[in-house]
Amino acid sequence: GVIMLFNSVFGQLAVLLNDAEMHRTTTQHENALIVKTFLFQFVNSYAPLFYLAFWPDDRSSHQRMEDLFMQLVAILGVKQVLNNLSEAFLPWILFSLRKWRDRSNAETRSATTRGETFVDEERNRDEFESPFDDYLEMVIQFGYVVLFATAFLPGALLAWMNNTIEIRVDAKNVVSDCNRPLAKGASNIGNWLGVLEALTLVAVISNSALICFCSDSLFSFYGLSSSYRLLAFVVIEHVLIL
Repeated sequence: GVIMLFNSVFGQLAVLLNDAEMHRTTTQHENALIVKTFLFQFVNSYAPLFYLAFWPDDRSSHQRMEDLFMQLVAILGVKQVLNNLSEAFLPWILFSLRKWRDRSNAETRSATTRGETFVDEERNRDEFESPFDDYLEMVIQFGYVVLFATAFLPGALLAWMNNTIEIRVDAKNVVSDCNRPLAKGASNIGNWLGVLEALTLVAVISNSALICFCSDSLFSFYGLSSSYRLLAFVVIEHVLIL
């Protein structure tokens, strides 16, 4: 709940800061907004998990990985299901409430009310503004999967299952539950590609750190002393990046 609240606050803050910069073109404006929004979301979404994994305390390596595992189960399992249910039924509920409100107002105004027209029905549907939030949702999900892949191997499977369902839910929302959006051309996905590449690079570092500092399996398998953790981290991280 706290993370979702701060996501909303940070999202509005990113828009305010971006509008204040007064970019010359729409493309520059959108690319700058992508970077700002993602940086806020990165800290707000992943900082608690990095805290669980790496903050020095009395927990054992096994306990750190177990805590991280349970948090990722809640995020990639339970939370994604609830989000899909909300996206599937909330637009329909709001649309039904608006129709009921308009019928009640019409009956109050005049005893000779006309039937609901196509225009009235379309006016009660939500506006589809842009796919920005959908891109952001997918990028944050990608981060959960790759940044902590060592701690939660089923993450990719859960993400695939969620996206298979969500693509149909989003299609239903665009086709049936929202006003038809205006088509806009785009040569690429903008700075989202750079964000994904940055996440991939950070994922190499974070997973190397999880293996070396939050797990004893590597050292017990090869019979190495735990004093070599930092050296192992540097070697693994450099090999994977290069």
